[in-house]
Amino acid sequence: MVNLILLGWLEMSYDEYEEAMRRLVNLIIEYSPRNVRRLAHKLGLPVETVRYRIKKLLEKRRFRIHASLDYNKLGLVRHWAFLEFSKEYEGKELAVLRSLGQVGYLTYYCRTIPESILLAQFTLPKIFEENHQNFLEELKKIDVIKDYQLFKSKWFRHLDFKSEFYNFKNFSWDIDWGSLKNIEFKPEVFQSEDVLSYDKKDLLILGKLQIDSFTSFIDMAKKLGIERKTLLYHYHNHIRKNKLVSKYLVRWTGDIESVQRYTIIYLKAWIKNCTKEKMELAQRFFGSLPFTWSDSYSEKDEFYIADLAMPLAHYPDTLRYLQLNFGALAKELRIAIIDPNFVSAYTIPHHMFIEDIGWVFEIEKLVKIFKPLVNTIHKQFYLEKN
Repeated sequence: MVNLILLGWLEMSYDEYEEAMRRLVNLIIEYSPRNVRRLAHKLGLPVETVRYRIKKLLEKRRFRIHASLDYNKLGLVRHWAFLEFSKEYEGKELAVLRSLGQVGYLTYYCRTIPESILLAQFTLPKIFEENHQNFLEELKKIDVIKDYQLFKSKWFRHLDFKSEFYNFKNFSWDIDWGSLKNIEFKPEVFQSEDVLSYDKKDLLILGKLQIDSFTSFIDMAKKLGIERKTLLYHYHNHIRKNKLVSKYLVRWTGDIESVQRYTIIYLKAWIKNCTKEKMELAQRFFGSLPFTWSDSYSEKDEFYIADLAMPLAHYPDTLRYLQLNFGALAKELRIAIIDPNFVSAYTIPHHMFIEDIGWVFEIEKLVKIFKPLVNTIHKQFYLEKN
């Protein structure tokens, strides 16, 4: 069976194979990894051959496939935050961050090395933006955090995988740095401002698609405890029909061994006091880099940030490319390496959504939930001090 599946690929020349893989990646982005029949038709290959290549090459060989959601249709907005914890919480920040992930709409956190800058992302219902900032103020009052800076993203862009710079035979990047500046610039296209109706099951399915968009509906139904027919109804009539998934992402993440050997680095790059003109330059530059996963901009707070992942060997060339093409703005750009042992990302916060009620956020209850954790950490701090 496998030989028959592989036959169409083994007969290809090196160049044909590379071109076929690039076409497959681009078609997945356009049509989704689930529409295997359509992908096979476009490629002129058997369905099972295409399914095999997606499963074996993309998922098990340094790639992941994720869904990029239309947060505006869900009534959600993302905020970046720099968090400075109180002295009592040094070394205990993870406990607080994980609690914020459970009850405080936190969907990402990381710490830079060696500066130990803590950066978090909150994904909030628009109706709770003011409430959430009040909640952070309460955390200041009870000495959980010393200070924070909050930046509301006007737009958030997931960049497509640049398959033309990747060698699928050798599983390595092959970049012509001189050609990057010739890449067509695609400015951010703002998503719909119309908030659509959805339910808990829709959010649960979206969460699974964010993790792995190639998971079968049978496996997804089992994990979520939803009947397969019900799940398919929600997927086709709510998610797909309303285009709650804006596109699919084929993302290079590197193999596990490389991650464990620290030969892949993850970076954050940001500019504060970033005017619209500066943002456009940054957007164009990071949009041309093959290693940029995403970027976003807060117009009100003039804050730009980009998220990158690359092999360590390409880091010097990336900095050189930056030096040659970023001009005077390079002095205002901050680039920080992420501690791989202090980073985590969560899906859409579906656990904060209650059927027939909607999104919930009650400050008093949240503070009560945090107080036992706060008291425990304070006791530990004073015992260690004395």
